[in-house]
Amino acid sequence: MFNISKITEQHPWSLNSCYNRNVDFCVWVLQVAGLDAQAWLTWLTLVVATQDNRLHWHVEDVSGEVERQLSRTVELRQQYWSHLTQSVQLDEEVSNFTVPTFDLQRERLQLNQYLQWNEQQYQEAAALAGSFSTDTPPASVWEGEPIVREQLELLWQEFLTIPKDTNRLEDLDVIDGFYQDLRRQFSTRIPGLKVYFVQYPTPVFIAIPPVSILVSQAKDLPYEDLRAGIFQATDTLASFN
Repeated sequence: MFNISKITEQHPWSLNSCYNRNVDFCVWVLQVAGLDAQAWLTWLTLVVATQDNRLHWHVEDVSGEVERQLSRTVELRQQYWSHLTQSVQLDEEVSNFTVPTFDLQRERLQLNQYLQWNEQQYQEAAALAGSFSTDTPPASVWEGEPIVREQLELLWQEFLTIPKDTNRLEDLDVIDGFYQDLRRQFSTRIPGLKVYFVQYPTPVFIAIPPVSILVSQAKDLPYEDLRAGIFQATDTLASFN
């Protein structure tokens, strides 16, 4: 359930990192004939748009969802404090125990603001993804020459047989260490940051507007080089907005 206690009056800001097969496939097929630099970048940008996690943030009825979540939160608080009060009454060494106050109107305002922001982000992501969904295979996103799409479809089937690489930065905690500094520097310029880790023989940091960057060879890079690459790519990303 959504944790209402974590909401602030400011918009939230998220840092999310993952390995995504659809995005990684775009890097894996760089040698395909017909994939010139601009055509490849256009395709990659659209594939990334279809994988935007903001596409899962849709709130169909914000006011209704606010009341549903508030009602559940109030119910859980009542259950918790009822149980705690009973426990305290059994402890003779504890006295003057009072249940903390709960500002329902303030919580309603903050939750409404948060969900409205979520829906706004969803609408922006949906506009970029167009008619494609998160389940759309990357070859189907190709909008160039049909012969290239046919090659991509065959290569996608081959790519799916390759075991996933588990030796990735997503298995490390280092990316979380960048959160506070990234938020401090970029939260007013981009709504959040999504880092996709891809397989490529040399280190690359590619900005894909509006909220994503691609990073390769991350686990083998010195910490400072990794940090510098991520912050530079994020700065480039923010300059597009």
